[in-house]
Amino acid sequence: MKIGSKIALFYTLISVLTTVIIIAVFYIFSTQYINKLYASYLREKAYLTAQKHWEKDEVDEQSYQIIQRKYDELLPEAHEILLNMDSPSEVRDTLNKYLTQHQQALLIAGDSIPFSFKYKDQLGAALYYPDNEGNFIVLVMSRNAYGTEIKEHLLLLSIFLILASSVLIFFIGKIYSGLILVPLQHILKELKR
Repeated sequence: MKIGSKIALFYTLISVLTTVIIIAVFYIFSTQYINKLYASYLREKAYLTAQKHWEKDEVDEQSYQIIQRKYDELLPEAHEILLNMDSPSEVRDTLNKYLTQHQQALLIAGDSIPFSFKYKDQLGAALYYPDNEGNFIVLVMSRNAYGTEIKEHLLLLSIFLILASSVLIFFIGKIYSGLILVPLQHILKELKR
């Protein structure tokens, strides 16, 4: 292999490795942000679900209409499970299906603060909601289809950018190595003479 090709290849490897690291970090942080954002929507949906079901008799009509509107607009595809703590066997069976023992302890001790969990391919939010009508648990789950599409698109775009930049960097490296070697080639010709 000629020295110009070696220089171009080394330049390409260093540049592509740097590009891969940068794109990988961008992809990881982007997907984490998408998951966190969706989880925050689910937690908000859990709280709105509780308000919709158990606050109608405690707030005025206008405030309830606002709760209803927000509830309808936020993640309409989410699946909800409402549990009454007065029937402990049903609650225990349902919670065991979706949450670990540690998560269940967090839920009961959470003081009306929803937390996120994962169940199979779905993200979820759980909320313990004490009310004047009783103590309730709200589970809201949904598959983040839109976020999954964005992540797939980001992955394809990342792969394309890495491949395209690799080719471009290699050709730039060839040109660059040729320019670097021109003075050396003149010196070698003079030495041969």
